[in-house]
Amino acid sequence: MLKKGKSYKVSFKTYGAKKIKTQKIKRGGYAKLPNEPIKKGYEFVGWFKTKKPSDWSKRFKFNKSRIKSNITLHAVWVNVKKDTDKDGIADEVEEKLGTNKKKKDTDNDGLTDYQEVMLVGTNPLLKDTDKNGISDYRDDRDGDKLTNGEEVKLGSNPTLSDTDSDNLNDYEEVKKHKTSPVKKDTDGDGAEDGWEINNGFNPIKFNTTFEIVKDTGKTSEYQPVVASVKMDVSGKQVESLSVKPVNYSDNHWVNPEIAGYLGSAYEFDIDGNFSRAELTFEYDTKIGSIGKNFEPRIYYIDNVTGRLTELENQRVENGKVTAITTHFSTYILLNKIEYDKVWDSEIKPPSNKTEHGDDSLDVVFVIDYSFSMVENDPHKMFRDVSINFIDNLRENKDKASVIKFVRYPSLLQELTYNKNSLKAAIAGIEYDNGRNYTSGTNGSGAYKLALEQLKNSKAANKYIIFMTDGEDTHTEYSYSELINESKSNEVKVYTIGLGGASDQILKNIAQSTGGKFFHASTKFESSSDNNGIPNIYKVLLSIQEEMNNVDTNGDGISDYYNELIKSGKLVLNNGSKELAGTDFNVDKDGKPSDDYDGDGLKNGEELQIKKDTKNGQVYLIMKSDPKSYNSDKDPWNDYVEVKIYKTNPMVANLTKGIGDLLNDDVFTYSLVTKKNDEDTAFAKAYKDNF
Repeated sequence: MLKKGKSYKVSFKTYGAKKIKTQKIKRGGYAKLPNEPIKKGYEFVGWFKTKKPSDWSKRFKFNKSRIKSNITLHAVWVNVKKDTDKDGIADEVEEKLGTNKKKKDTDNDGLTDYQEVMLVGTNPLLKDTDKNGISDYRDDRDGDKLTNGEEVKLGSNPTLSDTDSDNLNDYEEVKKHKTSPVKKDTDGDGAEDGWEINNGFNPIKFNTTFEIVKDTGKTSEYQPVVASVKMDVSGKQVESLSVKPVNYSDNHWVNPEIAGYLGSAYEFDIDGNFSRAELTFEYDTKIGSIGKNFEPRIYYIDNVTGRLTELENQRVENGKVTAITTHFSTYILLNKIEYDKVWDSEIKPPSNKTEHGDDSLDVVFVIDYSFSMVENDPHKMFRDVSINFIDNLRENKDKASVIKFVRYPSLLQELTYNKNSLKAAIAGIEYDNGRNYTSGTNGSGAYKLALEQLKNSKAANKYIIFMTDGEDTHTEYSYSELINESKSNEVKVYTIGLGGASDQILKNIAQSTGGKFFHASTKFESSSDNNGIPNIYKVLLSIQEEMNNVDTNGDGISDYYNELIKSGKLVLNNGSKELAGTDFNVDKDGKPSDDYDGDGLKNGEELQIKKDTKNGQVYLIMKSDPKSYNSDKDPWNDYVEVKIYKTNPMVANLTKGIGDLLNDDVFTYSLVTKKNDEDTAFAKAYKDNF
């Protein structure tokens, strides 16, 4: 056992490089690896216990060598300038390898010693390394039908059959397609050579845009609704276009109880921006014939609010509906006749009071000040946006905090009502010079620090405004975990991308937490022209209004609204009538209660009544299913998720549950075609659980 208390010295001999300070290490401790020394004309090999080690692989291991006595570590150098045969390998290295330092090709196999050691991986001392009767030059190490010698001349990798990873092997590129084996995109149009060939394009002819189609197959009894998209995209976007079916576990705004539901919803996605896309939904004509009772239409589902919007100027044909969109999200095909009916009722909006009793706001500004911001935000637009926001905060009601970040985040100002302190903190931010050990970006660390600021916030509304111009070079925390933490603490994140920021990451953070994403212009503009950015602070939680009606059971839902829910007139935000017929003044057994499903949450904690400020529609938001003890069918009931774990009770945390079956198209097909298939997975699960 090592004795504690005594210390030893670890000294460093640099032999011509800048001196390194001696370290004093306690017995049993570990020396700290110093910054790599620099010596002009030499390459640093490593630190060794001896001045001239015979084996360069036996470097001193700082993290594994306990210090038990005074030691001196020696820097070992290679004179890179001394290369007698000019083969790219220094003489000292050749001596270690046993090659002839006066001859470029020691074994006379046609490959230089450097090419064998650094490129091909063969033995520079053997003409036929693997003894297969073929010289190293004429051998084909990667099996792509090009010899090692040919690949060296071409600049391709002799150890990889597809050097540039474009899904074409090097031989096909050189001999068949006349493309470059070392460039994924020979013609420079953004699309990889392999993709162009597989999709009928010429990989050596530059294309400004590509017209592509992505679909989900043909309609069938098991898939009564399918979707496709046709659009012109840039070469960099061609492989990112996707169309995926969305089920209940992916998005709880989607289920067969939506009025007019015909089949699966679909999520459309692509990297970057686009100007126009043509969406087409095809449906099995057995579902219905166009007429006064059946008018299929495509709707956009807002994944933050759950609201549905009918797309404009749709072309409707028997079995097919087409529409143009300028943005991607989740879309669904519905029978417009049935969907419109659920919004016919006149419903009094809730009163002007939030469920927390106030509408206070706490917001944390998270600002990237890395060197690249000099180009992407040369006029420091972030200052104008942030200061404008702060000027509009309400006195003694709204608080803010300021964090800046590069490789490490810095808290410039804790949450405060003091606007002058906040503005001074923001005004004092200057861009990094890009040459410090702290340079780089670590947005995840800044995001985490912002969540810590809001951890004990008592405000009714908590937000983070996250500004950056690029992806992290250092990732300290998982963004998925940070997003979950935001959801648990009811923190919405609004992301602002400057310059070349990764829209996809920023959009994911914003959409997942209920915030919004903005792409800010890099041109200098007044704060009032930043495409809605000055209004971020105005995007607050809609005020929950309280009716001046009697609430017999004190569940947070007035009798007035309870009757509307029971009659099917007050529906969920997505138009679902799944709560129709339910009396929330009693429990499942018909006994007076404020908790219909007996999960420990009052009905008013599971449902929220809101008004759409655009069209005046009043609707319900389902925070958790008030008719189900365990909404998402995972191992935890709604009360445990909401009150203890702070997780989303509408999203299963381990495996998919009955929610997936609720979106089973086989069952939906049976419903709309009046077929009864008692053997479907849905039918069985429905009987078992409900």
